[in-house]
Amino acid sequence: MLALTVALIHFSLPQEADEGRLASEVYEVSANAADLTRYATACINEHATSGFLDIPTIRSADPAAGLVVATSHFSAEGLLGRDVRTTLTFEARANRFRLTYSNFQLFGEWALEWVPLSRSGNRWLRAQERVNRQSVNIANCVIAASRAGDW
Repeated sequence: MLALTVALIHFSLPQEADEGRLASEVYEVSANAADLTRYATACINEHATSGFLDIPTIRSADPAAGLVVATSHFSAEGLLGRDVRTTLTFEARANRFRLTYSNFQLFGEWALEWVPLSRSGNRWLRAQERVNRQSVNIANCVIAASRAGDW
């Protein structure tokens, strides 16, 4: 029953909090902010990568504030300059959480450096698709952990 419930969770990206940010819906669960932050830290490590062996995925985690900041790296397949990285922020309050992605960058095909990702065109659409998939996986993981209690 848990697998069916988790599979039906709705994630509604993009909700644009402001220019350059994509935010999820607010998920409601039965857990305090500190526990949700602990679950999110494990789930982000499981479902996201910084893309580099020497750079940790989790940049900071503050259970008291209900905040996790991470680097998320992925490929937007089928594109030149297809490596994309972004800042993933997990925010938790009592019985609820959301994920926000910001600072989208593309590894440029001409300059061979990280450049801001334009918010239009095929690259932006592919980046949104990848963020959506990753966010669903992280949200489902956190929800499953909150239902299972302490893991």
